[in-house]
Amino acid sequence: MKTDMKDIIHRMDKTFENRYRFCIMALLKRNGECNYMFLQNWLQITCGALSSHLNFLENAKYIKVEKKFINRKPNTSYSLTESGIKSFTEYKKALTLLINM
Repeated sequence: MKTDMKDIIHRMDKTFENRYRFCIMALLKRNGECNYMFLQNWLQITCGALSSHLNFLENAKYIKVEKKFINRKPNTSYSLTESGIKSFTEYKKALTLLINM
C-alpha cells in the first residue's frame, strides 16, 4: 500500500515541530510525570524558554500541571493529557512513515 505524502503531512501536528516541545512530550511519555527542575536540567534550556514551551503545551491541552509543596518547597510537575498522548502518538506514527518511505 502506497503512503500518500499529503496524508503524512496532515497527520503531523505543528506543535511538535519545535525540538524542545518534542523532547518535553517524549520525556513525559517515557516518565509519566516530570517536575520543572528535571525538565530544565535534562533539556539544558533557560527558565524562560522552558516556561514558554510548557505554557504552549498547556494551552494546547497536551499537558496538565500539578503544583504542590514538598518539604515546604514548591514543586510543579507535568504529565500528558489524553489528547496529548493521542496527538503525540499520531505525530510519531507519521514521522515513522515519513522516515520509512
